[in-house]
Order: sequence, then structure tokens, then C-alpha cells
Amino acid sequence: VTSKSRWSRFKIEESEELSASFSVSDDRLTLDVSKSMKYFCGLFSEVDLDWRKLVLSKADQLNAEGAAPFDNLNQHLDHGAEQEQAYLKAIELNPKGAACLSDALGDLYRDMNRYAEAEQAYLKAIQLDPKFVTPHNGLAALYQDNMERYAEAEQAYLKAIQIDSKYATPHCRLAQLYEFHMERYAEAEQEYLRAIQLDPNYATALVELGRFYDGMERYTEAEQAYLKAIQLDPKRIGGVNLGLMWLCLRKGDLVEAQRHAQEAIAADSSHPRVGLAKIAVATWTTGWDATRSLLPDWLANCAAWFIPLIRNWLLVLFRKIRDQGGLVVLAEMLRAVEDRAWWKPWSEAISALASGKGPEGLT
Repeated sequence: VTSKSRWSRFKIEESEELSASFSVSDDRLTLDVSKSMKYFCGLFSEVDLDWRKLVLSKADQLNAEGAAPFDNLNQHLDHGAEQEQAYLKAIELNPKGAACLSDALGDLYRDMNRYAEAEQAYLKAIQLDPKFVTPHNGLAALYQDNMERYAEAEQAYLKAIQIDSKYATPHCRLAQLYEFHMERYAEAEQEYLRAIQLDPNYATALVELGRFYDGMERYTEAEQAYLKAIQLDPKRIGGVNLGLMWLCLRKGDLVEAQRHAQEAIAADSSHPRVGLAKIAVATWTTGWDATRSLLPDWLANCAAWFIPLIRNWLLVLFRKIRDQGGLVVLAEMLRAVEDRAWWKPWSEAISALASGKGPEGLT
């Protein structure tokens, strides 16, 4: 059905097969759907939710045998339940593509914190196509980041590497696993380097290598890795500048530390690492007594996944707080959030130090 009202037209890009366009009346009550509709439903992310739902419904009506509209459009729906139903419908309509779709469904379940279902979706994808590398990597990340099943995560990463020896991502993630959860630091370094060798433009791996070297107190190598990363991908200026900021704080170069912090804040002011950077710079420049009111909210809102990534930075900050006589207050702040499992070890360690029962060092 077509309408004679004014039309909005959306151009399909980059493919001759998709060169048709899809039109919708301004009142969004009637549609003119081309035969190639099943291919390009997923491109209308800029349109409001009601219209997207209408497209999905019309696609189902006009092309019941085609899974593509459900596969593509689900990512533009606003609610996880609707995305889930779109994936399940796509799998039902296209069993041959079920491995890829099950892998994507695993990602969705993981985003929804439905980890058992995510695991089953990844395993289903692997069962359907054992040589499909992506679900092995997704399963490994699930085990590592969400389920604390580190031995299984290692095996899944190694399987992904076995399937595709030129795939850099599992090497970088395996390095994080070795570094954060297994204390296998020599192997972690080798995996970071291997990821960069496979993909010299892999800026994420360079940032992670820089952070790793920072934690190993190999500061010159850390700086070199950060600078290489920013050269490759200026969009990563926020994360790189934070790494450089912490290096400057260690060296006592407050002017450069403030400059890097300001650039990081300008790039991404909402990230929790930026909040920590603000607290750190203020602690160095104005002192703990003037800064300490900022820390409780940051502690309360910091997610579990973030702690391993900033462990070295927390140690630098907490040592500075100790040097300024703030351990007792810091211990109280950590006790207030120790109901969160990821803060409990920190609370116990700082409380022991504050009471004189812990080791002299803060490691």
C-alpha cells in the first residue's frame, strides 16, 4: 500500500544489491516496501522505535521466509526482550545461519547479564560450526569477565587461536587473563606482543601493553607503547592520556599530568577512569584532605569489571593517600562499600594497614 503524502527516503549504501530505497509516509501509517527489503531493514537506526517495529512487522508479513530483517533489525530495537525475539525468529527462519545468529544471541544475553543463557548460545554456535572462531572468543570472554571460570576461559582462547592463528583479539584477551587472574606475567607480555605482531595497527593491544608495562614499573616501555597507540588511533586519546597522566604523577611532573588529564576529560568525561583521574590529580595538587569527599561516590559506582584494569592506578593513588596520612579515612570509605565483593579485598588490606597490622608496603 502506498500513500500520496510526502515521503521520506533512505538511501542504501555500498552494495549494488541494496541500491533500492525504502520509503515511508510521513504519518508512518503506510509503507512502500521493495523486494529487497529483507536485506536492509537493519540500516534504519536513526528512525524512532515505533517505526522500526512497523518495519519489522511488515517484513515478517511480506517475507515470512526471510530471516535477514530479524537478524539485522534486532540491533536497533530498544529493549533486550524485543532483540531476543528478533534473533530467535531469525534462527527459526534461517537454520543455515543459526551458528552466526546464536553467537550474536550469546552477545545479547551477556549484555543482559543472563550469563547461563549466553553460555548455552555460544556453545550452540560452536556445536553448529566448530570452526567458527567468534563464539569461542565470546565464550572465553564470558568465562573471564562474568563467570570467574578462568581455566575454561584460557582453553576457549587457545581454541580460538588454534582455529585462526592470525586472529589478534584472542591473544590480547588471553594476555589480560594471564595478567589479571593467573599472575603469569611473562606469558601475558608475550601474548600482548603477539597480538601486536599479528596486527601492528591494533591500538587496543598497544594501550594494554602500555598499562601492563606501567604495572611492571617499566615506565619507558609503557610510554613508548602509549605514544605508538595514539599515533595509530587518535580516537584513543582519552585512554592513552590517562596512562601518560599516571606515568607523570609517578615522576612528579604535575604540569604534564594535569595536561594529560584535561585532554582525557575532554575526550570522554563520563568514563569511570576519568573520575579516578580527577581524584588523583586533585590529591597530588591540593592534597587528600581537600579531595577525599570525591572518592566515596566513585567507589560506590565503580563496576567489578573495571577493577583489574586500574589496579596499578589504585595502588599509586592509595600510596599517595597513605603518604598524606589518609589511610584511616580511606579504610572507612572502603568498608562502606565492602558489600560489593570486588572491594572487600581492598577494604581488608587497607584496614589492616591503617590499624598497623598489615605489611609496611602497599602492593
